[in-house]
Amino acid sequence: MLGIGAEETAKTLHFVPHLPPVWDHVGLQHVAFCGGQSDIVYMRRNDGIHLQVSTGNTAECTLQFAPSFSKHARVRGITWNGKPIKYAVVPEANDQHAIVSLPFANGEAVVHMDDDFGLQANEDLPPVGSASGNLKISGEQWSANNRELKLRMAGIAGRRYELQAYGAKIASVSGAELKQATSGIQTIELTFAPADHTQYTDREITIRF
Repeated sequence: MLGIGAEETAKTLHFVPHLPPVWDHVGLQHVAFCGGQSDIVYMRRNDGIHLQVSTGNTAECTLQFAPSFSKHARVRGITWNGKPIKYAVVPEANDQHAIVSLPFANGEAVVHMDDDFGLQANEDLPPVGSASGNLKISGEQWSANNRELKLRMAGIAGRRYELQAYGAKIASVSGAELKQATSGIQTIELTFAPADHTQYTDREITIRF
């Protein structure tokens, strides 16, 4: 999930976070690297992702930062202490990564982006000893222009589920009900058809932007 690891011989610390959309802040304290200990803070804000580094190290080391974001998002640029720096955007099967090499020193990097998107199921853990009835997302597929997302899901027959949507505004949803509050909160509600059993059944929905 955090995707943190060090290459001591190359003097490079890799930070490749894949965080749930509901997580907007993660702090790493006393990270042992480059001959000392440092603090790293990851924050998700309206203008993008902020990464703050606090270290007393004086050695020349590198922090390779590669946060993940949705296929629908668009990176506008990356700055280090307010100055633009070079970066690369690498597409993966279901997401993208903005890869940037930073000096491992005191400062702040900002990945400026628009229209990132994420989903979070509003689910609780089942009682101890009980089988799970939570919604399961088994697959996702983005369209060629990254403006349509198809999700394959499984849920218990007769049950209603809710997904919280974060980031980009949704235009429409097929196969489920979209609710958009004036506050900007977006939720997707879906109900699996009743059946003569209480087992999982499959469902597909399409989200359009």
